[in-house]
Amino acid sequence: MLSSQQHFKAMDFSNGRVIVGKRKEGWALFDKNYKVIIAPGTYNWIDKFWNGFARVTALPEISEEEIKEQLDIYYQNRGKSKPTSYFKTLKECPLDIRKKYVKFGLINEKGEEVIAPIYDSIWNFYEKKYDTFILEKDGQTYKASFLHPTDITVCQLRTHFSDEENDMYYNYYAQDDEWDGEESEFAGTYAHDVAGFSDDEIYDIFDGDPDAYWNID
Repeated sequence: MLSSQQHFKAMDFSNGRVIVGKRKEGWALFDKNYKVIIAPGTYNWIDKFWNGFARVTALPEISEEEIKEQLDIYYQNRGKSKPTSYFKTLKECPLDIRKKYVKFGLINEKGEEVIAPIYDSIWNFYEKKYDTFILEKDGQTYKASFLHPTDITVCQLRTHFSDEENDMYYNYYAQDDEWDGEESEFAGTYAHDVAGFSDDEIYDIFDGDPDAYWNID
């Protein structure tokens, strides 16, 4: 029977230079000899590396008053009794509250924070052919390149399109980034588009249910 440490290592993934894995304390980054680069729990989640970068998520600091308000709404909507004592940090809160606040950033293989986790999303770029990536914040989209990731410029591409606007989405990638035209069965889900899980991973890890992604934390 595998020890907990052996089980954790069996679930780790590596690009040959660094290793990303989840421990009891949270997600972590190691070098190829398992020397800690980013301590477990520093980030809420760490993605696979691509072009020298990986997406990360973090939960911001918010006031205890705001947490209490969110918990009031949470329990009221579910018809449940309020707890006698309230959680004091977002990390302690139920998943439905945490996912409202989660923010995305970018790290490099040295463990350096290249883009602070302040964005509502950074679109999945793992194993994609294009050399730029899209960031989203407060309804506005931005664009940056792997060569100059901190040079972030406003991009008019929107995250959701009507049927009449789909061609603009496809043309954007075809002209700028050599979009490969492949369509995922799970396109449009958070697990695929934002968290970056492939169709095979969604089938293997989540039994084909992309919404089960929210249970991995």
